[in-house]
Amino acid sequence: MATTKKEVLPEELDTIEPTVYEVSYLLDSALSEEDASSKHAEYKSFLENIGAEVIEEGAPESRKLAYLITVRRDSKRKDHTRAFFAWIKFGLAATEVSQFESMLKSDASVVRSLLIKTVRESTLRERMEGIDEDEESVEDEGDFQDKDLADNKKEGAAEGQVEEV
Repeated sequence: MATTKKEVLPEELDTIEPTVYEVSYLLDSALSEEDASSKHAEYKSFLENIGAEVIEEGAPESRKLAYLITVRRDSKRKDHTRAFFAWIKFGLAATEVSQFESMLKSDASVVRSLLIKTVRESTLRERMEGIDEDEESVEDEGDFQDKDLADNKKEGAAEGQVEEV
């Protein structure tokens, strides 16, 4: 079944709910903390200037990367083992988001970035508040299971019957 898109009239544009996005990015660790913060403020300002509503944000923090990231620019290669991680959640018309993406991609201090559609609600807080005692007790049981496994290995070793898997 074919679907057709509804044409949006110019006077209806103000009533359309903006799409909510979250961008996370890694900035080159060669930047100082002040420069990384300035870059973050520059991105936030750029978003506001094109009509975005900033919902939440995370200031740049220096982090050790889980794996080596190699970036090639202007026929030069640079390996990154650390970077400043930051993120911004914002609401913006879908027609405007490509301007921001282009700006991020052209910035040489951006090692890597990811832009996703998300929901307005804070998913981070919900996840943290959603942990109840039952879930914590499951983790505690796992500790006991590991201890039981270790005890079983000790008993088997004493009897000469330990089998490594």
